[in-house]
Amino acid sequence: MLESLFLQLPMGTEWIWIAVIVGVFIFGAKKIPQLAKTFGKAKGEFEKGKIALAKKKYVRAQDHFNRVVIAASHTELGDDAMYYLGVSYFLSKNEYLLAIAEYDRLIRRMPFSPFVEKARYRICESYVIMSPKYFRDQTYSEKAIEKLQEFIDDYPNSDKREKAQEDILILRGKLSNKAYES
Repeated sequence: MLESLFLQLPMGTEWIWIAVIVGVFIFGAKKIPQLAKTFGKAKGEFEKGKIALAKKKYVRAQDHFNRVVIAASHTELGDDAMYYLGVSYFLSKNEYLLAIAEYDRLIRRMPFSPFVEKARYRICESYVIMSPKYFRDQTYSEKAIEKLQEFIDDYPNSDKREKAQEDILILRGKLSNKAYES
């Protein structure tokens, strides 16, 4: 019974035709070329963003990736652009809160993205970097410990696990120095 049902399902190129027909019904025949053109432009902007990122032109890269995120949100290209937008903020120094916001947006919008683990660890790294010397307010240190522990719990086999544990020990040392000096 199940085998005969499986044999009746569309295969291969039939899915493409089904997608085209559904696309025509949803968007109308006039919108399909416009959507393809928009996606092509977004792909070009993405490539320009990656080139700018490689040249360490972070503001230019952010501009390109933002355009892609707007034009191609909820697609694989938009997913990649969100990740690289976070990377461009992270690498541009002192924009760690913006990097955290972009990585968090990626995690919320695309929970099955291949970039989620990297994004979660970059959030941890951002909080660790923002953690000040022990005699200052330790809010970011506490947040870093929380995020690092969540990362370790969620990705126990990650190659970043040992570094995360080391960072937790360093941050706890800061917190204990703060408590001792207060």
